[in-house]
Amino acid sequence: MIADRIDAYLESGGAELPEAILETATKICGASMLRNFGVQEDTIRKERMPRPSGSWACPRQMVFDSLSLEVEPYRARALRTFTHGDMTEAMGVLLFRQAAPEDIITPDIDGEQLELTVEFDPADYGVEGDPFTLEGHIDMTIRGKDGQEEPVDWKSSSRYGFQNAKAGAGDPTHDWWTKEAGGYIAQLRWYMLMLRASGRSEANRGYLAFVCKDTGHTCEVMVPADEEAEKTLIKKAAYVFQQIPDAQEKRAVILEGTGTTHDPYRRMPRDPSKIKAGAAKVLEKFAKDGEQFEGDETTDARISAWVRQHVPRARFTENLKVEKAGATMRPDGTKGPCHELSTKAHLEGFRCSYCAHTARCWPGFQVVALSSGPVWRTNKP
Repeated sequence: MIADRIDAYLESGGAELPEAILETATKICGASMLRNFGVQEDTIRKERMPRPSGSWACPRQMVFDSLSLEVEPYRARALRTFTHGDMTEAMGVLLFRQAAPEDIITPDIDGEQLELTVEFDPADYGVEGDPFTLEGHIDMTIRGKDGQEEPVDWKSSSRYGFQNAKAGAGDPTHDWWTKEAGGYIAQLRWYMLMLRASGRSEANRGYLAFVCKDTGHTCEVMVPADEEAEKTLIKKAAYVFQQIPDAQEKRAVILEGTGTTHDPYRRMPRDPSKIKAGAAKVLEKFAKDGEQFEGDETTDARISAWVRQHVPRARFTENLKVEKAGATMRPDGTKGPCHELSTKAHLEGFRCSYCAHTARCWPGFQVVALSSGPVWRTNKP
């Protein structure tokens, strides 16, 4: 539907490319290069709340994101990957607008994506938890066969990822569906839920459109609505939004121990009245234990330790194994026992390599991609 129409358009010789459409695509690509290839402001702290494109495979990552912690710099390959993704999106939207101008709904010619802010009440889905709000931007929405607005998300992919996505498109039992349940598929399901909850569309399906970086081939995966899968997402979100206030309160308590009355990295000044009565007891315990707080570095270490204790890692991280001494190369270049996380056994394991909190989540962790396959190694568990 999407890939075939674009290929047919290109192979027919194309058509005149309006300056406004070309300018928008160029602006998106330029902004991505500036963001990813310009000065990397590693110390900028952001409070980033859960969003549809977040890591629904790993609640811990989203809790860390919400805490204004010092951000670990992205690796060079991640920055290039992010830029590839932005360029793929700009190219995909441009080409579909040219191939099927009557069927593209958003973004507009100026590149403004559909932005939705939706409040969800877990009770509406038979799930326990307090209401929460999600904000999201959708790459593209199109008019489906039944006239309903449907979301499309563009993805730049390696040959390995592309082949798996293409196989998944033709086989609903393929491992790809398990691998992406907390990733690409989760993101698209949130968009469908948001379109429905906002009243814009019934949105009973969405599409993931892939472009292979190695070969230039394209394919798409149609993701149908699934009540049980959507309920699982709502349950995950309710859990994460429950954990975040506890973690933020813990950060406030730790800051109180430093004598700090205002955290400059939060969007709004901390309101002392919102700290629970138990905060005084916690501070008293800290004092008895002789713990010292000396600025933001210590604050980050304390809150990170609390998150590691109370918020579990994703399930795919359970497949750690220790190799024989001298048999494998450690991330620091030495040989000896190390822990190995294989994505062949746990298909979502590669996500740790793109996380901004890897070393915080796994103290001492460094990612090494082995040429023999998608495997990551660390010196410590």
